[in-house]
Amino acid sequence: MPDEVRMAVMALISRSCGAVSRLSCNQILLSPRCFEASHVCASRLSNAASTSHTPRDRKKEIKEDGLKLQDFISGDLSEKSKWEEYRGNLKRQKGERLRLPPWLKTEIPIGKNYNRLKNTLRDLKLHTVCEEARCPNIGECWGGGEYATATATIMLMGDTCTRGCRFCSVKTARTPPPLDPDEPYNTAKAIAAWGLDYVVLTSVDRDDLADGGAEHFAKTVSHLKERNAKILVECLTPDFRGDLLAVEKVALSGLDVYAHNIETLMGDTCTRGCRFCSVKTARTPPPLDPDEPYNTAKAIAAWGLDYVVLTSVDRDDLADGGAEHFAKTVSHLKERNAKILVECLTPDFRGDLLAVEKVALSGLDVYAHNVETVRELQRYVRDPRANFDQSLAVLRHAKSVKPSVLTKTSIMLGLGETDAQIHSTLKELKDSGVDCLTLGQYMQPTKRHLKVEEYITPEKFAHWEKVGQEMGFVYTASGPLVRSSYKAGEFFLKNLLTKRKMEGTVE
Repeated sequence: MPDEVRMAVMALISRSCGAVSRLSCNQILLSPRCFEASHVCASRLSNAASTSHTPRDRKKEIKEDGLKLQDFISGDLSEKSKWEEYRGNLKRQKGERLRLPPWLKTEIPIGKNYNRLKNTLRDLKLHTVCEEARCPNIGECWGGGEYATATATIMLMGDTCTRGCRFCSVKTARTPPPLDPDEPYNTAKAIAAWGLDYVVLTSVDRDDLADGGAEHFAKTVSHLKERNAKILVECLTPDFRGDLLAVEKVALSGLDVYAHNIETLMGDTCTRGCRFCSVKTARTPPPLDPDEPYNTAKAIAAWGLDYVVLTSVDRDDLADGGAEHFAKTVSHLKERNAKILVECLTPDFRGDLLAVEKVALSGLDVYAHNVETVRELQRYVRDPRANFDQSLAVLRHAKSVKPSVLTKTSIMLGLGETDAQIHSTLKELKDSGVDCLTLGQYMQPTKRHLKVEEYITPEKFAHWEKVGQEMGFVYTASGPLVRSSYKAGEFFLKNLLTKRKMEGTVE
């Protein structure tokens, strides 16, 4: 199965924000197939919406509507060698909704391993992210193969969360059911039986518990290590409402990797309403947490990362758009670890170049800001307060005040742009001093958002990557599933920046 197909559901990730659910990152080290699929959580794989037209029903319809599991199940053309035979429409006709092409599809869940894992989970009353997020890749991950290890991510403490993040589909309640005291033992028993050598344990938020469930994590790790001392265990935990004793309890439990996601700076509520993005919006979001820069830096330093991407929603309600917040976070990060490489994916700050300068001079290594689409589609795709020239000015100014910083941007394809428009946009970006470029397929989050006008073929993406390289971009990543915070890109940039610093070309 090609990597592109395994990662199909990543195409649903919203590109304008860095908010990624805790349940979406739990497979980074275990299995890339489930990492992307979990982010589909935001109500996109549910049953067909009701046809009722009351406001309440309409709200429910919007919430539940979107791509379903069946949309991602492959047919006869699932093999990469047969993709060229696909004769379905790639460009949308009036009134039509495009079907997913074969390079964005996966296999139907079948197989002995799949059935065995499912039965074991049911018998022991265990929950997995694979099921809760309705992941289309569940059959491949659970099914394994002759030479493959079946993988699953266990979600501890039940399937009901005490929080209600807008990007996640896990069900919520103020008072979830009580913990199952046998779950740590049963989880260890199941994992030991599967013969895994790396496992990820995660959970919902359980703010209703005194320690947030830290003891439950610790017991599970302990039971796992007792049964198999060689197994590697990653725990992707909640924030335990800042209870550091709870964090310590998990950290000292015998695990090998401690993971916790920041999600995004400055909250989860944006002041803009771009037509491609499903992030929650409001004219006046909640006030900033003044301790967030310090706490963010503290957490990242504790994790021992060597490359980190900081991003945020638009905060036009703030005088500087949140630039000071970015700068403080970078400063705290560099104070704790001078070697860490920091990329900031920023808003346009409404064209405030002093705000841009504040971030560019904060000590970061990569300044990223997404133009999102070609010049001709800006007003159609983005919020009216954003525009192409304003975004170019941001990237140019970041480079001018700090020539050694790498500048980076991203473009979505499939919104109705022409080849000539793409080529012209790339030329303008290069002329503005942009170093790094990513191009990926736009995917419609819900029916409220812009329809996909065209599915771009892998061959066409490869063409644009070649064009970008020929134009002289330092780095170009182009593919149906490429996104602005692209793992391979971060690896490349890390090596490039490290090399430059060793050569003394970076201040």
